[in-house]
Amino acid sequence: MAWTRWIAVAALFSSLALAGSACSSSSSGSTGGGGGGDCAGYASAVCGKLESCSPFLITVNYGTVSDCTSRLTTACQTGSAEPGIGNFSGFISTCSAAYASATCDAVFGGGLPACTPPAGTYANGQACGDDAQCQSLFCNKASGATCGTCAATPKVGDTCTGSCGVALTCSNGTCAAATTKGAVGAACSTTAPCEATLTCSSSVCVKPLAAGQACGSTTAPCDTLAGLTCTGGVCALFQTASAGQPCGIVGTTYILCTAGATCKTPTGSSAGTCQAPADDGQACDATNGPGCKADASCVAGHCTLDSAASCK
Repeated sequence: MAWTRWIAVAALFSSLALAGSACSSSSSGSTGGGGGGDCAGYASAVCGKLESCSPFLITVNYGTVSDCTSRLTTACQTGSAEPGIGNFSGFISTCSAAYASATCDAVFGGGLPACTPPAGTYANGQACGDDAQCQSLFCNKASGATCGTCAATPKVGDTCTGSCGVALTCSNGTCAAATTKGAVGAACSTTAPCEATLTCSSSVCVKPLAAGQACGSTTAPCDTLAGLTCTGGVCALFQTASAGQPCGIVGTTYILCTAGATCKTPTGSSAGTCQAPADDGQACDATNGPGCKADASCVAGHCTLDSAASCK
């Protein structure tokens, strides 16, 4: 599990877009993870906070809070066995407490310093799959790659192709400091974003429109975190469907799949059928489906829970 992913939980949902291999190298140092930890408590804290901030995203990505908690517990337990992770139990405890008191802006905008993992045990040059394995807290991986190599912590201005570690962001090929996000009324643009629960409208940070408010090309967007879309000039809930039901553009209605399902559409069609994600270990097809559940990838035709333990 990519622990640094949870510094900005919004990354988990970025694949929604409102439209979720082994490396060979020798390594030394710690061969076990950072120890156990209350994974069930951690998962409960994360999923509970996500449910309070955006029930819609829980529905689309997992189905229910219970499904979210079960999935994150499994992923957490897998992550606890990753080699090189430092003080896992302490990290899980501190991060869980941070979620309990965090604002939705902090959760979706990456403002949870307590969820920054402690330094790992791997020295620069060792194979890694997660920043948290490295003493530098930087696993140098190409964009989209599973494995990389621990390297010196990037500095502002360094070139990048993927990550810049836990403190910086990779923006247009260069490592940059995180941008302060604007509150209501602040000026905004593509390079000056608003807080995560706000939207940029006419170059000003504003609250997105609520259910029932009039919307259109000249208004602020509807609140997507609340599952709203502009329908017939009014903000209304997206229509959703479960596995086996119609999805996509059906007539004039756009229908999203729930519980991590994907909309499988025939070539040339905008309408299709929701296809449930495959369980861990089951057959998958990254192109034609089925896809895999959250925190798993389709590896050699089978869903495999993401783990840095394969990077050796």
